[in-house]
Amino acid sequence: MDIFAENEFEDQLFNGRVIFSSDLKDKIFEKCKFISCTFLDCDLSGAEFSDCSFENCSVGPVKVLDASFRNVIFKNSKLVGVDFSKCSSGFFELHFFKSLLDTCNFSMTKMTVSTLSEIIIRDCTFFETDLQKVDFQNCDLAGSSFHLARLEKADFRSAKNYSINPATNKIKGARFSLPEAISLLSGFDIELE
Repeated sequence: MDIFAENEFEDQLFNGRVIFSSDLKDKIFEKCKFISCTFLDCDLSGAEFSDCSFENCSVGPVKVLDASFRNVIFKNSKLVGVDFSKCSSGFFELHFFKSLLDTCNFSMTKMTVSTLSEIIIRDCTFFETDLQKVDFQNCDLAGSSFHLARLEKADFRSAKNYSINPATNKIKGARFSLPEAISLLSGFDIELE
């Protein structure tokens, strides 16, 4: 039996499901909870997720062309290789808590209302990403790249392993703390002693 045979799902709980190579195109999920689910090689193109939560889930790689995420929470979850730059830009609000984001692409997205708390953000791309006022609370940004990103008033005080070139990103009013802030000088051809 196909648990996703319907087109719309509201207030449903999906627990312990392995969703492999499924076509979830244009499906609508509202106020749904996904607990301990795995999404592998699924097509979520055009799908709408509104007020949904994913806890202890593994996602990726998946296709998200024109998918929308409104107030979607990922907690204790792992997302690998998800290209969020392909999502619908009008409905993009994600919140991550104690999760792993690995090789995800957030290019050209607006994440100003997103929450990032205690996340490992490894080898992710933030090209022309709007991250104004985002608090990278206790985030590890090892290998992630920021280029032409809007980081005004973003808070990196408790973040670590970030590599941000002030010459190629907008950082006015962003907050950093020592000793991590020394990495801001790595884009310049200087020697520190």
